[in-house]
Amino acid sequence: MKKRQPHLMMFSTLIALGLTLTACGHEQVSDDTATSDANSSGSSQSASGADDEQRTDTSDQRAVEWERYEKVNDDTVRVFYLGGTEECYGYHAQTTESNDEVHIAIVEGYLPDAPEACPDLGREASMLVKLDAPLGDRTVVALENPRLAD
Repeated sequence: MKKRQPHLMMFSTLIALGLTLTACGHEQVSDDTATSDANSSGSSQSASGADDEQRTDTSDQRAVEWERYEKVNDDTVRVFYLGGTEECYGYHAQTTESNDEVHIAIVEGYLPDAPEACPDLGREASMLVKLDAPLGDRTVVALENPRLAD
């Protein structure tokens, strides 16, 4: 366990897991597959089976890379990312939209009641992101430089 530091061990674990899955012959889902309307039923939630609730009351925020997304319905997408323990970390999405693109950032921060020592454990996580307008043919990309709270 480390004291309130970004969970770098999760990234090492994720890389090792990715290498293991690649060696075993598992396919990685591409953005084209992840966004197909076949997934619009919302049945592909995170490994825990529940999407994270958006939290804006976190501190020491930072953007985390999201792995993929899927269209849930016309104005909602589910974004998948590597999250920390639910006792320590909260997440929220930031979006900007144009006629051609939807930019999404997933922002991680410490919860107000997080313990001083947070384990460096990762979990597959997802969040529903409501759009201002229907997704249509717009491209979903990472939002560069989201607003972060101290």
